[in-house]
Amino acid sequence: IIIYGGERTGDTITVVCSTLHTCPYSKPNITLNGIEGTDQIDNEQIKDGLWKITLTRT
Repeated sequence: IIIYGGERTGDTITVVCSTLHTCPYSKPNITLNGIEGTDQIDNEQIKDGLWKITLTRT
């Protein structure tokens, strides 16, 4: 998990959570609880047979 922003009260905070997996057709589910925002989910191939799924919430 990586957290960006929030240095001052009222600043936008971005939370990024990712994990590696091996099956693009049966991706793991990533959820963040207790933090409101808008989600973007990206699934990218890192190398042959290895994928990275990333949830970005702003």
